[in-house]
Amino acid sequence: MACVSAHAQSLPAATRLSLDASAGFTSIRANEGPGVCGCFFMNGGSGELAIRNSRNTSYVINFGRTAQNNINGIDQNLILYTLLEGARYTLGRDERLFAPFGEAMVGISHTASNYAYYKSTNAAALLFGGGVDINLGHRISLRPVEADWLFTAHKNGQNNFQNQLRLSAGIVFHIHRADWDQGR
Repeated sequence: MACVSAHAQSLPAATRLSLDASAGFTSIRANEGPGVCGCFFMNGGSGELAIRNSRNTSYVINFGRTAQNNINGIDQNLILYTLLEGARYTLGRDERLFAPFGEAMVGISHTASNYAYYKSTNAAALLFGGGVDINLGHRISLRPVEADWLFTAHKNGQNNFQNQLRLSAGIVFHIHRADWDQGR
């Protein structure tokens, strides 16, 4: 019985607490308004915390802010905030140079605008997508691309939903429990 207890206390490195913090540039391909393609890009940034649940899965919290002024040459602006949480599955996180991942998140979004339909609204948001991290070392990775489908349900005078392409790139910092224990 003592052998079982001692074995249970000795966890492999892959199951010890690990936290990833990332920040990056984000661009969203959005529509001008109801019934009009008038597509435009909104630019901004995003940040996230990912807590590793197991060797390949993580719980993720993501915050983003994107904005655009003078949309398609008229005096119209839009700011979109998103707060999302969900799961991420990563392949070869510690073993390979490239670590592709897929993710699914749900949350809320908020708009601020001088456009009547988007004046200040809150709505549900969904995100599905993925990307790849390039491991540069034990504590840092480069995220050259993350591509996601972002669905929001803001009033727009027509169908009250938006399908958007969200592209991001940035840097990821890896913080491991062993680093905390050793005071690093």
